[in-house]
Amino acid sequence: MIDAAPDGRWWRFALRDTLMGLILGVATSCTLLWLEHGPFGELEDYGIDAGLRAKVAIDRLKHVSGAMPVDEKGRREASAPSGTYIFLDVDPEFDESAPDLSSSQAVCNAMADASRVALSGPAPELDCQAGRPINRILLAELVKGLRLRGARLIVLDVALGRESGVVPSDEADVLDGVLAKPLALKEAPVIFAAPVSHLTLPPGGRPQVQLEHMPVSSGAGIAIPEPGQPVRRYGHSLKVEGSNERWLTLPYLGAQKLKDEPGARRVSCAPQDDGFAPRILYTLPPMSSHEDSRDTRGRDEWAYYRSVYNRCLASRFWDRDRSACGVVEDQAHNAYAGRVVVVGASNPLRRDVHGTPLGEMAGAEVVINAMRSFDQYPCLHDDTTGELVVKKVMIVALCACVWFLFHAWRYRTAPLAPAKRTWIAKSRRGLQVAFGFWLTLIAVLALTLYASLRTTGPIPSLDIFLGVLAISVEQYVEVAQWGHHVVKSWLERLLGLSTEATRY
Repeated sequence: MIDAAPDGRWWRFALRDTLMGLILGVATSCTLLWLEHGPFGELEDYGIDAGLRAKVAIDRLKHVSGAMPVDEKGRREASAPSGTYIFLDVDPEFDESAPDLSSSQAVCNAMADASRVALSGPAPELDCQAGRPINRILLAELVKGLRLRGARLIVLDVALGRESGVVPSDEADVLDGVLAKPLALKEAPVIFAAPVSHLTLPPGGRPQVQLEHMPVSSGAGIAIPEPGQPVRRYGHSLKVEGSNERWLTLPYLGAQKLKDEPGARRVSCAPQDDGFAPRILYTLPPMSSHEDSRDTRGRDEWAYYRSVYNRCLASRFWDRDRSACGVVEDQAHNAYAGRVVVVGASNPLRRDVHGTPLGEMAGAEVVINAMRSFDQYPCLHDDTTGELVVKKVMIVALCACVWFLFHAWRYRTAPLAPAKRTWIAKSRRGLQVAFGFWLTLIAVLALTLYASLRTTGPIPSLDIFLGVLAISVEQYVEVAQWGHHVVKSWLERLLGLSTEATRY
């Protein structure tokens, strides 16, 4: 390993190596950017997915003592968070309270028991068989109960199609009557998924939807994408096929309802294309536990996010005595007062589970993350190619400064007569350089992660790591060569091989 700098020009040699690394890093970053916007567009998605996962993990690690997500913790004293959400699960995959029944049937039984007590007589039996659409009378009772509990906004992540022959008209009319009823003072508005017949993509055009029928209420929004599709973006609106009308998507409609409230923060954004679909800033991971779960798996994560995002089973909705999700009288401990409640189902049989950067989520969890993203970052947009190049070059240049310190130390402390050193001295020097290299590399990676999360906007991308690592390629090869030479020399002496013999 030759690292001596004659005539005291160590800083020039350090600058030479740093500039070489900088050129290589910038070239790698620009090449990767070209690939992402060219033949390998999925590379950008992978980099952003990794960035979102890293952002959630780091925020959780930094604020583990605060037991509250960083965004909400930073704004807690100034004002109440605009998005405290509850996922009211009407059909979980498994309900501990009724292991012998289907989850949807357990919810209907709980409602029937509550009605029987309230009416002091027999309650109407509901058809809640597994596999059929969620009972509309059940949804109507949940809406009325949530309004009594003081919910701020109710979102039904359920497509309210008529499903002729499956959902009786009298059953659907009960829910339609509740949705069409004028709101009383301070009563929570309800938005729901419009009954989409199918989604089409005209050649070279924007996605369009065809509605099964026109909803009876103005609170309908389009829930996309189709079941099972990965979700990275969510548009603001979609065009209805056969007309010039555009309908807002369900989470964007929810975010607009929150902004329409008195005292809500107003933000003016630059105009965007109607068909633009911004990326979702996922900040809340999928929730495997819930308020009344006795299973310890996922309990720590549930406890951490509980003040911002909670999950309740609808089967406990009428359980006033044993569940925090069923409290009515005590408004101080009411789980729903002032909250945005999204009613949906997590059972995979409902075909409403989607892949996301943070893992598989129920459709209601995707809606919650999208609403939160639209609410907190209303002007989110994609960076232009020029903006991306500037940001990546800045991060690479920042990391190159750290590498300059390493190269400067290496050349400044190198002995001027390396040929006269003993084998032990050479090994010691090699270990020092190798240790310095790995220490610098760790510092550079940490700096890259910090800069990516801070300077690339709310949605980070970790593809910049490839450009930063390219700076260290030359130094890594040199350190690896030195290690290979040391081990090879040691084996030669151990096996009694001469220098001449190794030539063959």
